[in-house]
Amino acid sequence: MEIRYKIMLYVAIAVFAVLFILTFIHFRRAKGKFKKGKKVANAFYVSQEPFFKRKMVAYKVLTFMMIMMCCLSIVMSCFMMSRPYRTETVVEENYTRDIFLCIDISSSVDSLNAHLIDELIGIVDEMKGERFGLIIFNTSPVLLVPLTDDYEYITDTLNKVKDELEQRWSGSYYGYSDYITVGTLIGSEFRGSSLIGDGLASAVFDFQDLDGEEERTKLVIFSTDNELNGTPFITLSEASDLCVKHNVQVYGVGIRDMNTKRRIEMREAMENTGGKFYEYGMSGDCKNIVADIERETKTYVNKEPVVKENEVVRAPFLVLLGCTAAMMVFTKLAKH
Repeated sequence: MEIRYKIMLYVAIAVFAVLFILTFIHFRRAKGKFKKGKKVANAFYVSQEPFFKRKMVAYKVLTFMMIMMCCLSIVMSCFMMSRPYRTETVVEENYTRDIFLCIDISSSVDSLNAHLIDELIGIVDEMKGERFGLIIFNTSPVLLVPLTDDYEYITDTLNKVKDELEQRWSGSYYGYSDYITVGTLIGSEFRGSSLIGDGLASAVFDFQDLDGEEERTKLVIFSTDNELNGTPFITLSEASDLCVKHNVQVYGVGIRDMNTKRRIEMREAMENTGGKFYEYGMSGDCKNIVADIERETKTYVNKEPVVKENEVVRAPFLVLLGCTAAMMVFTKLAKH
């Protein structure tokens, strides 16, 4: 333990010494003198009574204890003002990851997306030094949350999307809005819907400093039914190659009833990026899938030793509090 302001310890010693001397002088001068009350003659027999002796012993002990508690309080106060602290070296894990959740907002994926978002909310609450973003797409992609470490804002947005998905999935339109669909159907009358490759490609280009920040891991959690119903600008295979070019890993989660052709196509695209493909309900539930992704991608960490100074004030504060309470109790007892 180290002391920040050592002079306060010297002040404490000086104050304690002065108080001790003044107290000694006071009792020395006051001995045998009567300042208050009335003198009583022939009190010798009273002073020999056992009851009187017990009371005097108790009074002297309580008075001594009050003086000790007062001195200890002053010492603890000065000790706290001296700012004692401990220095320790802490290795902080800084997870330098950029994560995009890119979800196909087609109604056929609502159940999967709601469960996936629910698990991701718990992950966001534990993030430290990471950035998270959210993209939804159908015909056109919409960036709901750009990469940010404002975890409260991320969680609020994820909860809002989850509520909308659950209402639409359950068929309840009470309180339902177009929050998760507005902007995603632009051009649908010409190009169709569920343009899977366009959605993934948009996630790639929404990473900040795409080619310059190689030390950060770029990760996309991609949920879709992989059922193309239109003419995309870029296919899923081409979007996968784009991810490889810019060092973006993609972990895809597909719906359970995906046919064999779409399953194989999506698996090949995900594995091409160095990621994985999961089939919801077959490869595991969303909780296990997210835990697997979290475990695999958290190996990318920077460990930097940080020297921290932790002030040691709890113990002396508790002692000071105890001394104050004890002085109140002793004063009460001494009066009786």
